[in-house]
Amino acid sequence: MTIKNTVFFGCLIISSLAFANTEIPDYYDEPGHSPFRQSGQQLLGDNVDPFSGQLSIAHTDFFIPGDGGLDLSIIRSYSSYRAGKPSSGKSLVGQGWDIHMGRVYFDGVLNKSLCPLYRNNTTAEDNPVLELADGTRKVFYRSNSYNLGGSSRSPDFITKDFWIADCINHRYKEGSTTYEEGGLIVTSPQGIEYRFDRQSRTQSGSLAYLVTEIEDPRGNRIDIDYKRKTDSTFNQIIYAIIDRVSSNDGRSLRFYYNKKSNDGIPLLTSISGEGKTVKYFYDDEPLFI
Repeated sequence: MTIKNTVFFGCLIISSLAFANTEIPDYYDEPGHSPFRQSGQQLLGDNVDPFSGQLSIAHTDFFIPGDGGLDLSIIRSYSSYRAGKPSSGKSLVGQGWDIHMGRVYFDGVLNKSLCPLYRNNTTAEDNPVLELADGTRKVFYRSNSYNLGGSSRSPDFITKDFWIADCINHRYKEGSTTYEEGGLIVTSPQGIEYRFDRQSRTQSGSLAYLVTEIEDPRGNRIDIDYKRKTDSTFNQIIYAIIDRVSSNDGRSLRFYYNKKSNDGIPLLTSISGEGKTVKYFYDDEPLFI
């Protein structure tokens, strides 16, 4: 039986893409939930930061349980920080809202040759920033060798709560074009590995690496496939949108978009899988939620 959920958002109007100066989370306007500050949790999964007054919401639109706890979960996140930014706050699901599986912001190329140079950055403004699906952001800093769980590690980067990142070389072919974009293997404190190796621009215009694989220590894996549009004239990435999310035990979700969109960027209209469908509808006026 097909289950249809109706979800209402503010209207999405996307302006021309532009480079963002930085995605470093500001202490007063940090999007998502900060693990280093207490928040006032209310109903429906919303959190209010009592220091800044920022509201964040993480709502699970789709959930399919998996082996060993590696669940296939699609989270729609809201941030009053994003909603207050007229241009950079827009996404495929409305003003202030976003849906993704994880990304690392970095305005450049991450690979084994260049990362040793980045580790010598004197300010955190030049460092990679990890954003999780619920909107939480973590800044990577250069790392020294440390001991965790009886084993010594020397990763390229580390966060304050011990997420570690190692730069990789990555090459892939899309059509007749071969891309050499590098990327990161990010490991959570629980040992779950996230492979960020698909470079793209977000709807805010920021350059980011998108996650393509998530694997737990038991070998359970989730793969994320994207549709990406590029500008062949200037060899620039315009956007990338999730096409399919699947796991190695047979679970699968497909994402569908409206071809009639603002500035040529499609709007998410539905997600389907396992006999269920979640549909998204948008207001005709540019209203905030």
